[in-house]
Amino acid sequence: MASYGIVTTEDFTGTLYIQLDDCANVMQSYIDKYEEKYLYELLGIAKADELINDLVDGVPQSAEILEWFNAFRVEDECTGDLYCSEGIKKMLTYLIYYEYIRGEELFVSDNGVIKIDSENSERKDSIITERFIRIKAWNPAVDTWRALEYKLELTNKGIDKAFF
Repeated sequence: MASYGIVTTEDFTGTLYIQLDDCANVMQSYIDKYEEKYLYELLGIAKADELINDLVDGVPQSAEILEWFNAFRVEDECTGDLYCSEGIKKMLTYLIYYEYIRGEELFVSDNGVIKIDSENSERKDSIITERFIRIKAWNPAVDTWRALEYKLELTNKGIDKAFF
């Protein structure tokens, strides 16, 4: 799998902070794997290829793509439902953060997200950790995913809604 430069290790700051002193290569492997996976699952092959081919330094150049790539809000005129997207970059950052925390068997402590030091250690707080990363990363990613589905559907781009 490939990384397209949309998400970089420097994007994991603020509420998605991960101390990368010893694990930048591991984080990059997660970016490489999940950036591509989620782009293709969300957009389908043709639309994802269109986005990827339009990227320069991880940023699309086409105004049409930037319209749904960047953050937006759109209201359903029939139902009044509001769809809010934080943008594809932020959505991918949330999803990669989620996969990283789960895949590296990290957990939440009073000192933040930490790695288990010993192979014999148990994940005593796994339920708390799962809730934490769902609230902090997965749920916001799903909100953006659904907003993107809606906006692309509105503009007749057609995507499969089956993932979530």
